[in-house]
Amino acid sequence: MAEKVFTVRGTLYLAKYSHKHGDDFSIHTTFEGAQGWFLNIVSDFMSDFVVDEDDYWHGKSPEEMLQHWDDVTGGLEYFDIIELELKK
Repeated sequence: MAEKVFTVRGTLYLAKYSHKHGDDFSIHTTFEGAQGWFLNIVSDFMSDFVVDEDDYWHGKSPEEMLQHWDDVTGGLEYFDIIELELKK
């Protein structure tokens, strides 16, 4: 498999998803792209944490849950975006 090489100027955003199995990383050219990756994760896994209809988070949107994911997961998972300024 051939290695892909990209020339990127400006800023990259390193998205970090920490969970019980370790950390997952994804690199994005925009802050919004990194948040979109997080939103996909929340959409995929929110049913694992909100199983009871009496739960406060039941019926909340993935966007709202993303803003409070550490609360939703009981402090077991969290997200971080690290801004990487590239050399010019």
